[in-house]
Amino acid sequence: MVHAKRANELLPENAVIINTLGLAYLRRGAADEALPHLKKASQLNPKSPYYRYHHARALVESGQTEAARKILETVLAEPVQFFGRGAAMNLLSSISEEPEE
Repeated sequence: MVHAKRANELLPENAVIINTLGLAYLRRGAADEALPHLKKASQLNPKSPYYRYHHARALVESGQTEAARKILETVLAEPVQFFGRGAAMNLLSSISEEPEE
């Protein structure tokens, strides 16, 4: 985490570093801290389904399932294979099964 923070200070517009930092927060259970980093990474590289999937994960963990669903549906509709596609499909399935409030 320390290295990711330092790298982000040095290269604040690098999507790889920002995504890594966001994932570090997410893995520590700090979805609210992860969310702005993962959103920024997906905005810096909007064609990356991998970054958009990570953004959706943070949204789900922050309780924003509708926003996550839209991202996941878009990502999974694209014919691009990416590491995490299966997990993205599972995540979409899990939030699609939740009752609407």
